Amino acid sequence: MITFKYTRWTEYAFDSVLQQRIFVPKKDRLNDPAELIHPIRLSEHQFEEGVTEAWQMTQRARLLSLNIARDMKEIWAASQSIGPFQHKYSKYENIDDEFLRVLEAVYDQAEFEEALPFYALAQDEEHRYSNATRQEIATRVNAKLSAIGIFSMSTRSDCPVMWAHYAHNHTGAVLIFDTARDPFLNRCRKVQYLAARPRLTPATIVDALFMKANSWRYEREVRVVSKTGDTTHNLGEGAMVGVILGLKMNAADRKAAIDCSRTVGIEVREAFAHPAKFRICSRHI
Repeated sequence: MITFKYTRWTEYAFDSVLQQRIFVPKKDRLNDPAELIHPIRLSEHQFEEGVTEAWQMTQRARLLSLNIARDMKEIWAASQSIGPFQHKYSKYENIDDEFLRVLEAVYDQAEFEEALPFYALAQDEEHRYSNATRQEIATRVNAKLSAIGIFSMSTRSDCPVMWAHYAHNHTGAVLIFDTARDPFLNRCRKVQYLAARPRLTPATIVDALFMKANSWRYEREVRVVSKTGDTTHNLGEGAMVGVILGLKMNAADRKAAIDCSRTVGIEVREAFAHPAKFRICSRHI
């Protein structure tokens, strides 16, 4: 899929082109605060409503948890014989509760689409046999949601509003990607635009991250969600295929953009206003 990232032309954009990497911000940096309001509060009814469907979605994570629990027990037994040593689960040793140690390891290793609902469901199942409350569970899930990263793109490069909004009144640029050439970008999903806020259950938490209000429909957004935001991702070879220069970009920025784009061998295009329609077109330069 060919996608587009509207951006101001800053040192970050220059670095992104020259080094072929992108910055994945935390969700809290998004411009629509109404997408998924934090903190989340899942009532008992909402937990039970989504349990069956969510468990069906998380079978691989459940199997992973059994394997990790077994591995941790074997490592613990070995440490009793030979003393403490560094191992792949060392980072979790400061968690006193055995169940939470396993759960955190599963969250880190499972695919995101399974990791988050499993993280909520496993705790809800465990709370029936422990002193944990659903409020504590929601707090932990909320912490995971607050840490996630979202990289937003669009399937269009011709929107005057987006050029004005995201590309600093047409003085910025649009980066062009071929998502098939990068495993991270290839996980992108189209955003759904809805008239009403989605109902949250353990089965719908992840899908809700790909939903926005109808008023944003013109953006035609696609996005990638990762477990950790405010991180840098190095793109696969050929994933960034070009850059479109804004029609109001100043001469110095234009020269810098052209030079760095040609250095890394990607196409350079320039934006211009369609003579008869409210669209921004582009042509090769």
